[in-house]
Parts: sequence; C-alpha cells; structure tokens
Amino acid sequence: MARPFFVNFLTKLEADNRLGYGKNSVFMLPEEELIEIDCSKYENALPVSAEDQPKKTNDFDEEF
Repeated sequence: MARPFFVNFLTKLEADNRLGYGKNSVFMLPEEELIEIDCSKYENALPVSAEDQPKKTNDFDEEF
C-alpha cells in the first residue's frame, strides 16, 4: 500500500526543480566513520557469568 504513495511522492519531488533533488543527486560521504565496526571494543559489554545473565521474566522462557 505504501509503495504507490512513495513512488508518487518521489516522482513529484524529483520533478520539482526548486528543491534540488533528482535521480542524479550525489550524497556527500562523511569525513569519519559513523558506525563502530571494531567488535573487540565491545567484548567487556556482555555478561560473562550466569549471575550476570538477565533474570527470566516470562513464564514461557522456562526450559523443560
């Protein structure tokens, strides 16, 4: 349902020369990385022992 609306919106947006949008628009790349991809920086963020694990709050989480 949203696709026809979105296609019509983009078509009108690209057709309006006052806005500066178009099919040939180029996006500037950021100067620095916005997402940290070095997983070793997060090794200490996770619980390591059973005591550190979150408690089960749902009856359906119990193992049989």
